[in-house]
Amino acid sequence: MKPEPVLRSASIEEFSNALLFQPLSRRLAPVLVRLGVSANATSLIGMAAGLGGGACYAFYATSREAVLAGFALMCLWHVLDGADGQVARLTNTQSPLGKLIDGVCDYVVYVTAYVVLAVRLNESGTPLAWPLVILAGACHAVQASAYEAQRQMFDYWAMGKQSARIAPGGGAKLLILRGYEWVQRNTSAITDDYLRALEQRIGQPGPDNPASAGYAARFARTVRLWGVFSPNYRTYGLFIGCLIGRPELFFIAEIVVLTPLLVVLAARQRRRGWDFVQAS
Repeated sequence: MKPEPVLRSASIEEFSNALLFQPLSRRLAPVLVRLGVSANATSLIGMAAGLGGGACYAFYATSREAVLAGFALMCLWHVLDGADGQVARLTNTQSPLGKLIDGVCDYVVYVTAYVVLAVRLNESGTPLAWPLVILAGACHAVQASAYEAQRQMFDYWAMGKQSARIAPGGGAKLLILRGYEWVQRNTSAITDDYLRALEQRIGQPGPDNPASAGYAARFARTVRLWGVFSPNYRTYGLFIGCLIGRPELFFIAEIVVLTPLLVVLAARQRRRGWDFVQAS
């Protein structure tokens, strides 16, 4: 079977992804393929870099150098996190397991960073440090799944990327993936009725389909707005919080700023989505 082409749309890319991380990932992926490094191994190597970054943040109160090293390692993780998908497509080794490993690695990195900072904040006497970080982590998980759902919808309906399809009724065989899909749908205004309406409106999606082009024009800016929930911005937020010695401000922002924003964007997405499918 011929590998699925690497389909990414610059119209929805977060700026640092477009300018830095993705170009580096595209250059790195063929090198990894030549070295025989699998997509899953790339995910795990990236996770190791991210774990190192999170560990460095333990010293945010005493060492600016450690914070800078942590940020550099987190950025390396983002490059490898982009490269694993590229490696999978170049070697035609996409799989539900690979998707699960990629997602788990992302969460492991952030859970580690959050736990490290919760310990340090608690030691420094920050009130309710653990409840704050745990609640922020839960909000993070919901926000991240919703953002990924919007990217998948765009990749499939605008670009025709078959592996990104979110099917009516779900379709994941693994229980944990079914749970992930449930969270995605219920935070992103993606219902079975809406998906079936899109199928009738667009048919077979792809770059040459005028209806797909219409979807891209309608939703590219919207997906970019959802990018505020992307891993990149969380990395920048953690870095800035640690650099100024106030990481708790990042966790507070996840709860009181980003969560209400998710509710607003989901309601907006629901209206715009049905406006699109009902247009003649």
